[in-house]
Amino acid sequence: MIVAPSVPVGIAEEHREFTGTLWTDEMTFRQYVRDIVKSLASHGWDHVVVVNGHGGNIPALEAVTAQIIRHDSAYAVPFTWFDAVGEDAPSMGHAGPIETSLLEHTRPESVHTDRLEEAVTGASDRWGDWQGSVNLAVDSAEFTDNGVVGDPREASAELGAELLAEATDELCLLLDTVRGRDVTPRE
Repeated sequence: MIVAPSVPVGIAEEHREFTGTLWTDEMTFRQYVRDIVKSLASHGWDHVVVVNGHGGNIPALEAVTAQIIRHDSAYAVPFTWFDAVGEDAPSMGHAGPIETSLLEHTRPESVHTDRLEEAVTGASDRWGDWQGSVNLAVDSAEFTDNGVVGDPREASAELGAELLAEATDELCLLLDTVRGRDVTPRE
C-alpha cells in the first residue's frame, strides 16, 4: 500500500463568500482525480481508495470512481472519513465538534481554544436552510455568518481519538476489500 499526496483544493464554491476559500469546478476536480488514479495504475497501483474529508467533493468522487471502474484499468472507490464514524456522522457540521475533536487529537496546536466562543457567534446549528426535506441554501453564507456549523466548544481530544479509531477501522476494512476487486474495465 502507498499513500499518495493529497489534493489540496476541491469543490468548495459554496464557501466562496469567506475570504481565502479556494475551489475548483466539478469537471476539473473529477478529471484531476481520474488522472491521478490513472498515474497510480500505470505504476501497478491499480486498487485505489480516495480518502476524502470534504462534503462538497462527495458527489464528484462517487461519479469519477464509477467512471474509473467502468472505463479504466483500475478499481477506485471514495472513502469519506466522517461518513465512517457511525452515530457521530449526522452531527458533522463544519468546524464544529467533530472536526474540532479530530484536530484536538491529531494537531492540537492548530486549535485556537481562545477563539471558540467567537466561533460560536454567528455559527449555525445545522448545515443548510431547510424547508422540509429541501435545502434552499446554495452558499454556506446563507446560514452561517462565519462558516461554522455546530458548536466547537463540545469538542474533545478524547472524542477525536475515538473518531479517528473508528474511521481507521472502517478504512482498513475497505482497503482489504478493495484489494481483491477486479480491475478489468467493464465497458
